[in-house]
Amino acid sequence: MKRVGKFLILALLLVPFYTYADGFLDDDLNYFFEDVSTTRVYVGGLRNSSATHITIPATVVYEYTDYNDEDDEGNYKIKRRTCTVTHIGGGAFYAYGRTSLASVTIQNGVTSIGEEAFYGCSSLASVSIPNSVTSIGEEAFYGCSSLASVSIPSSVTSIGRSAFQRCSSLASVTIPNGVTSIGDYAFYGCTSLASVTIPNSVTSIGDYAFYDCSSLASVTIPNSVTSIGKYAFCGCRGLTSVSIPSSVTSIGSDAFSGCTGLTDLTVAQYVMGRGFGNDVFSSGAPTLCHLSLDATVSAIHERAFSN
Repeated sequence: MKRVGKFLILALLLVPFYTYADGFLDDDLNYFFEDVSTTRVYVGGLRNSSATHITIPATVVYEYTDYNDEDDEGNYKIKRRTCTVTHIGGGAFYAYGRTSLASVTIQNGVTSIGEEAFYGCSSLASVSIPNSVTSIGEEAFYGCSSLASVSIPSSVTSIGRSAFQRCSSLASVTIPNGVTSIGDYAFYGCTSLASVTIPNSVTSIGDYAFYDCSSLASVTIPNSVTSIGKYAFCGCRGLTSVSIPSSVTSIGSDAFSGCTGLTDLTVAQYVMGRGFGNDVFSSGAPTLCHLSLDATVSAIHERAFSN
């Protein structure tokens, strides 16, 4: 029994270290293996903090020493394995030491951008997102203040909370058909955002979603939207007209408060008594000169149009 135990311990020591949990470096990018996988990896970080451009590949070659295989001279063999890059991990390019990064190209095959992936990358001016990406995580591009435009592919179905919060240079964005919800704080503080296209697939606009987008001049809310969160468009001082469709059944408090440039407001068939929060259009729409309410409106909450 003692002899068997010794052989078992020796066998365990010889198990290749690369099998499950380790990572490796290739072209200044750090890769880590997914759980119990030897062929699927994700991007975990950037080794060279002075890099200005990176390309995230769809596949990467992993070179390793196989401690279970020796050549005729007794040397461990060097082997190579092609791995699939599945996603960009959470916090992969977090701002600490990553402020030089100016552009990123993501190759087709990568399926998701993790939470805080590019958080605080203040020099990031352009990013190419392929059609293989289906989700953009929470705070993925938070504080990317140089990002002027972004094309979100039609494959994306979810935009996480604060995904583009405080991207102060972002001037326009098209949300693709397929996205069903715009997360809380998604475009909060995007002060240069002048236009946004919301597709018919979106059913909800989250709390603070476009808060303080002071350059936003127009927005079309499609018939698919059923709820507009609190403070969703609060402080959008450049917004001059809003049409709320009949599909909307809930509008949060202060959703359009502080929209000082609002001159034209249309509210379609809508039960205000059920879902119309307090102060929805309050605190500054002094130029509002046209208000159209559907005949079915049954109640208006307190301070809805104060000031």
